[in-house]
Amino acid sequence: MDLGKLKLIKKDILKESLIPKEKNDQFCVLYVDGTGNLTFEEADATFWGAKVFSRFDYTTYLFVSLSNDAREIKKIIDKYPNTKVHSIPPLKNALTYNEWMANAPWFLIPPKHEFCYATQSDGGLIAKGWEDYVIEGDWDYIGSPWRSDIEVLAVEKLNTLRVANGGISVRRLKSVKKIVEYINSKGGQHNYFKGIKIDGEIKQQNSWLAEDAMLCSVGFTKGFFKELKEEDARKFGHEPIELSLFMDKNNPARPYLMHKIDC
Repeated sequence: MDLGKLKLIKKDILKESLIPKEKNDQFCVLYVDGTGNLTFEEADATFWGAKVFSRFDYTTYLFVSLSNDAREIKKIIDKYPNTKVHSIPPLKNALTYNEWMANAPWFLIPPKHEFCYATQSDGGLIAKGWEDYVIEGDWDYIGSPWRSDIEVLAVEKLNTLRVANGGISVRRLKSVKKIVEYINSKGGQHNYFKGIKIDGEIKQQNSWLAEDAMLCSVGFTKGFFKELKEEDARKFGHEPIELSLFMDKNNPARPYLMHKIDC
């Protein structure tokens, strides 16, 4: 990922003016960092984008490691008071992060929210209107397309995916909960999943998979998630996004969200 260009994007997002907005519970924002290293500077642009590009002031649920510097979290809360902080055990690597994300947060977020917008420090909202796009499409899950075909291997046949990137995604909470309950009814993550293929080639032969791949492979195969076409996912978000497309704010191909920048 080009960190220099990502820094330019964050700087541009922080220039956007914030108009005071009413609170609304239909959507909420989810930000998870279990590394213990989250800083205000790292998260600021993503939090700001969620405020300036949303129709309402949505509650942000920030799940952060117990070991994180409390002063950095206080800076976030001071600027973004509609943030609920939950301390979690350290998620020191991708394995523990994905295991936690595939199971825990969907049951910790209050059920008064219909949709959850999940985001990270290397992506976020860059345009208004995303709520209407989600509601009009009646999506249970929508994220940017992956750059490869993903086939999750499990105890039963699951569909190949291309549209399930979770780094920037909106998820209907009740649908995700049903998927977690389904996987648990089959013995849980480590009994149900067996590996992963990328573009037809086996890349992993274990159950330590990306949370979006686990949830979406079951969700789209078993009908917990409404079918999502690649062109609809691409209108929603890009990974990676080109800097020229991000800066061209009148370009009709510009998405609502971006995740990572490589070119």
